[in-house]
Amino acid sequence: MNYSRQFYRAPSSHSVELLAGESRHTGCLENISLNGALLRLDAAVSFAAGDNCVLQFQVDEKPLPPLQIACEVVHGCDELLGVKFLESKEDAERRLLFLMKLMSDTPQNGDEYLERIRAYLAEYCGPR
Repeated sequence: MNYSRQFYRAPSSHSVELLAGESRHTGCLENISLNGALLRLDAAVSFAAGDNCVLQFQVDEKPLPPLQIACEVVHGCDELLGVKFLESKEDAERRLLFLMKLMSDTPQNGDEYLERIRAYLAEYCGPR
């Protein structure tokens, strides 16, 4: 099998909502990367690859509004749904900050782990 992941996927169990037209689906993140996420929804849904939706979740402490990220469905099977993030300049910085916090909260090899995450972020952001 060809390994084609470009970015590290951080495990998560963060609660999410998936908005598609007038439909709202609840669930949680299975994992998240800088360019997409795997969701486990509370009920099976039928999305086709290429369908657009909005992933919504609370990043900061309430009462700030939840973060919304435009997504495209990559694959789905029963309750599992893989989505890729569509470019959203306004949300990119907040999403990166959330991911940095999420990844740094995962206890794995201390400083070595954080250096690896910094390298992923540097590659994603490019030179400033």
